[in-house]
Amino acid sequence: MEELAPIVVDSTGACQQQEAPPSGAEPTSEAPAKPKDSKWRRPKGDGQIPARRGGHAAAASSDGKRMVLFGGADREPTPFNDVYALHLRDVRWEKLKTEDAPSVRSGHAAAMLQIEGCDHLFVFGGQDYKKGEYSNDLHVLNMTTLRWSQVEAAAGSVPAPRTSHSCVGLGTRLFVFGGSNEEGLLGDLHVFDAANNNWTKPECGEGPQAREMHACAIVDTKMYVIAGRGAEELLGDVWLFDTETLQWQDSEDFGGISERCAAAAATVGGKIYLYGGTNGVAVIGDMEILDTGCNSWLEIKPAKKAPPARFAHTAVGIGSEVVVFGGITFEEDLNDIGILPDC
Repeated sequence: MEELAPIVVDSTGACQQQEAPPSGAEPTSEAPAKPKDSKWRRPKGDGQIPARRGGHAAAASSDGKRMVLFGGADREPTPFNDVYALHLRDVRWEKLKTEDAPSVRSGHAAAMLQIEGCDHLFVFGGQDYKKGEYSNDLHVLNMTTLRWSQVEAAAGSVPAPRTSHSCVGLGTRLFVFGGSNEEGLLGDLHVFDAANNNWTKPECGEGPQAREMHACAIVDTKMYVIAGRGAEELLGDVWLFDTETLQWQDSEDFGGISERCAAAAATVGGKIYLYGGTNGVAVIGDMEILDTGCNSWLEIKPAKKAPPARFAHTAVGIGSEVVVFGGITFEEDLNDIGILPDC
């Protein structure tokens, strides 16, 4: 395989690929690029602050002004089916009064699609841990009317019930991958097209091993699946799914990260910010940044004023910032906010 030229990060944070040395030439010794700073803001937030929770789902509004939060549970477990909006301008929480809400759940996944000029929050699957029931229902919240409706697909097979899966939205489509249910781990991928109101299960070629509690983000037309828990071990790999060709690609060029599950990923520009998680022994509090423009994990300095380590939280890219909310540690549930500008 052709040797890849080394990747460096310049003073602006952009990637540059250096020319590879001629065959047989002596390697040169250049100083590595300086790590970028990561400076968190940790506002307390105002208004109707959500209860402490993990296993919730969140998505950004299309205008980049709000993060919308649904569901989750605390460690009792008390499950929720409430909806909150975080207004980023003044970091103010608002509890939205919705109609016909789905049943309580956590471990579900959500994505925002814009349909006919209006934001719609789609929520798929999850589990009521109090009852032990898994779901495979698809619900949509019209963000203008604040009315929920359950989607009854006109065609295609609905994915099996599941929790701890991922869902990303692009255009009018949702891409659901992985998770688990009473039968074990899942490694299937399903597509829901809101324009045609149908589910499909494309033939995607060889894909990632079955997993749950992985992180997932989308950049342009590529969906990235990162880490998670497999059948026998925790994972630290990266896989790409091309939403145009509907094929998987193993991203060995990116390398991996330390194995973890229940981390959260958010996209800002061409970068994926991966925060937190657990390796089963410790709770992780670092921020890993994958620059998809140069296929490289970027080195950053230890974060200043970083939020406490956590897992089962959410991370959402809004404008040029990553917004982290909630999650849990081994000792407590959280409902704090961390905001990190693009590094």
